[in-house]
Amino acid sequence: MTAEEVTRLNRRPVMLRLAGRDDVSVLAAAMARALARDPLLRWLAPGQRQRERVLAAHLKLAVPYETVFSTGNREGAAVWFPPGAWRTSLLSQLARLPQIVGSVGLKQLPLRMHGLQVLAARHPRLPHYYLGQFAIDPAVQNRGVGTALLKPMLRVCDGEQVGAYLETANRDVLPFFLRHGFMVTDTVQLPAGGPSVWLMWRPPAEP
Repeated sequence: MTAEEVTRLNRRPVMLRLAGRDDVSVLAAAMARALARDPLLRWLAPGQRQRERVLAAHLKLAVPYETVFSTGNREGAAVWFPPGAWRTSLLSQLARLPQIVGSVGLKQLPLRMHGLQVLAARHPRLPHYYLGQFAIDPAVQNRGVGTALLKPMLRVCDGEQVGAYLETANRDVLPFFLRHGFMVTDTVQLPAGGPSVWLMWRPPAEP
């Protein structure tokens, strides 16, 4: 197979669909594997099973808004919260106190909660769609999957003339989001040995 043929194979059109409740458990497991080294998620839930629970809870909260996009084979997902609904993702952390206590220990729990509150306080006040989670299986990275997952909601943002916002502790993904119109607005250092988190905002494109 030639290099050109390999490139065409890796750039096949990505099939997307809206995720539903029946996808939650499979998607949460796939996303937990994809985010196994994500500094922010590891800080919040160090164990694999705990990460799956956190992601499953986010998915359950987001799918009713019809803003969770998944690849056809569920290798990746983009979990969005519409304007005004992003606070639900923080409150969901509080609802999962038993799981978080089991993963980080009771002594560390107040610092974890404080870290989440710090991030919540930095959310923009302007209306925005919040990208709460974004994960792609390493096996299908660099094939246009990430771009395909982002595009539907970025088009919505442009159509409604509202911004998009995310946080990431993974320095390696910054160039990807910068290419899609996001800009770094600030950096937050989380407590208790937590990671640095980049706050990123994307203004809507001019109509």
